[in-house]
Amino acid sequence: MQLCNVAHTTTVTHHSLLCCFWQSREAPLKLLDIGNNSLSPAAAEPLARLLHGKAGKLVEFNMYMNEVGDAGMAKLAPALKECKSLKNLDLGGNDAGPEGAAALAEALVSHPSLTLLELGYNPLGPAGAATITGAFKHDTKLEVLKLGWCKVGGGEGARALADLLMFNNSLVQLDLRGNGLTNDGAIIISRGLRSAESKKLAELDMGYNEIKDDGACALAQALKANPECAVRELKLNANYITRFGQVALTEAVDMVYEMGEG
Repeated sequence: MQLCNVAHTTTVTHHSLLCCFWQSREAPLKLLDIGNNSLSPAAAEPLARLLHGKAGKLVEFNMYMNEVGDAGMAKLAPALKECKSLKNLDLGGNDAGPEGAAALAEALVSHPSLTLLELGYNPLGPAGAATITGAFKHDTKLEVLKLGWCKVGGGEGARALADLLMFNNSLVQLDLRGNGLTNDGAIIISRGLRSAESKKLAELDMGYNEIKDDGACALAQALKANPECAVRELKLNANYITRFGQVALTEAVDMVYEMGEG
């Protein structure tokens, strides 16, 4: 057996028993889904033991929408580091802040196989976002990074995202929705797009970030300044961009497209 799905199992005791059961099995565990269980930090300890025992073959681990917090992340992180075959990791909605982010970053830096990391709906804050993005600036296989609704803000966190865009050469999709970036954050991120050297980024989602025309124009100018490495799809829905900003973006996209065709 290679699949364990215990979504909506509700007690720590149940999870401890299930973890003990799977530890006793000789069959490899490739997918573990324990989403939507309202897990407490205490549940992280038996999970960590399970991951330690089954680390060799695990490819996908989904623990979305639980409540393990920073303490739980600190317990899980060393076990996740041992999961060298792990490709998809979903830890969204787990009340992880800067301390949890630091534990995860230390565990996942230079990971040999991780291609998708979902951390949306965690209150990482600017410091946590900086720690996570710092782990994936260089020498990474990560293709999808989801940081939606992580309270990144338009200062330190936005600068960390700009650095990520500038130096990372593996990302294909970056989700930054709902982070309160505002114009300030959009302008900072545009500097990263100007200096980006990777041609792989296909989608950058900055929706729901209170961006206005100044931010939109900065992003448009970044696309024009670096057409060879311009993101192929820039999503800016549910912002406060007027026709003025929309025209600037449309002109930039058209110019990038024409240069690509030429």
